[in-house]
Amino acid sequence: MSIFYTRHDGGLTLMKDGKQSTVSSDHQNFVKILTALKAKQWDEVEALMSLEKMINKTGTSRKHPGRKVYVQNGKVYFTDTRNRKEVELHGTLVDRILTDLGKPGCEKYADALMALLENIRLNKLKDVANELYEWLASGKAPITNDGCILAYKKVCGDYLDQHSRTMDNSPGKVVRIPQADVDPDRRNECSRGLHFASLGYLNSYSAGSHYRVMIVKVNPRHIFAIPRDYNCQKGRASEYYVVGEYKGKNNQTEEAFNNAFIDEDNKVQSAPNVEFVKTGLRPSLEAIAESYSLVVAGKVWIEVVNGKYVALPQDGNDSHDEVYEMSFKTKSVREAVKQAVAKMEKKR
Repeated sequence: MSIFYTRHDGGLTLMKDGKQSTVSSDHQNFVKILTALKAKQWDEVEALMSLEKMINKTGTSRKHPGRKVYVQNGKVYFTDTRNRKEVELHGTLVDRILTDLGKPGCEKYADALMALLENIRLNKLKDVANELYEWLASGKAPITNDGCILAYKKVCGDYLDQHSRTMDNSPGKVVRIPQADVDPDRRNECSRGLHFASLGYLNSYSAGSHYRVMIVKVNPRHIFAIPRDYNCQKGRASEYYVVGEYKGKNNQTEEAFNNAFIDEDNKVQSAPNVEFVKTGLRPSLEAIAESYSLVVAGKVWIEVVNGKYVALPQDGNDSHDEVYEMSFKTKSVREAVKQAVAKMEKKR
């Protein structure tokens, strides 16, 4: 097989086996196609020109090769071969996949997308998956490399939530409530749970004249409902991580994000008006431990069991015989906290 091509102002024209086709200069893979042509990588050229072939090529997670998105007979599927799960994807999520998996740098986006779909699959509420697809259509909702979504949260000027004024939403905080306290019924538009939103819903938050717009990272596994009001632009979750504050002057009308995928490498360029927490897009051990009441004001309750430190929640439980209050900065204490966090995460 041989391909002849000519370059012109509008892009390039190819002649393959007597058949002519044109690739415009605004094709999302134009630069890659041109590079492949110069290297005479004909199969690569065909794959880059075909969106379906491109998705089937790039839609496999590099971190978890068993996870993949592929197109067959015009339909889009997600499969995780480890669990022998295959799901046909519908609606707006399909549109997003078809758009984003062909973009430059889509290999990293594919990993993020696989992780997102896996987190959605692991949500214990079977109806939430379709609700989350509607959420993804309500705004840009960037995906992080570990399969979470970034959303908006309006709070009072002192970072406290506007309803109870008891929860600290400062950058770097992990905010958590018991899962039993979150209402999973999407028909209840205003109900129990930690609220997050797309940009279009921010004006509905009445946090007073002195407010802040925070950016929160939400794992789909912790989302319980996406109410239908306001075009599915808000949600309820049991926890989220506050990754930063949106400092843009028009932070109630202009999107903070200009990219569908955000990681540590591109976050500043993708959200230039967001002041991200220094610890990054993943919460620190101390922040997670604080959300479980294992660390309070830098102190940890330690019980010694068989010569080993065991970190205890500071929840008023005084059933332990001898408890020591120690600094979280101590290496052995941090290790005990890490083990306690791991146990709590498994129970959830």
